[in-house]
Amino acid sequence: MKSGDASVFVVDASVWISAHQVRYPSDVFPTLWSHLKSSAEAGRIRCPRQVVHELGSNKSGVAAWVRNLKQLVIKETAPVQRRAGEILSEYNNLLHGATHDAADPWLIAYAEAAGWVVVTEEKMSQNVAKPKIPNICSDLGIECIDTVAMLRRLGLRL
Repeated sequence: MKSGDASVFVVDASVWISAHQVRYPSDVFPTLWSHLKSSAEAGRIRCPRQVVHELGSNKSGVAAWVRNLKQLVIKETAPVQRRAGEILSEYNNLLHGATHDAADPWLIAYAEAAGWVVVTEEKMSQNVAKPKIPNICSDLGIECIDTVAMLRRLGLRL
């Protein structure tokens, strides 16, 4: 962990899904989820409403957990909305057939605008025609890390 690291992390749906369903289920790692909640309440972890939309409308599980943390969800701004559209135009294969409300360009636009760190479980794509979040972050000079790196930087120790 960086000493005095005050980074803000903008988190992709892949992080929440992987953490909750595979790596760190809340019934086994309640301390982790408590720490994530505290970090969100302190403004250290954020996500666009599009991430909440991608998680679905389940009344239980990680979708409900994320929806219930009002401080977690970022309010849209006109400059970020414009930038998300520009990113989508520039990297027109980013969504791979998903809807235009998908979160990827929004994550990147918020991180770029605010100097935040993108957190995703996606890996760099070797296929230039199908870029992933880390490819675009690299192109734009935006820091992009995975879940474990975020947890370290938040200072979590179980």
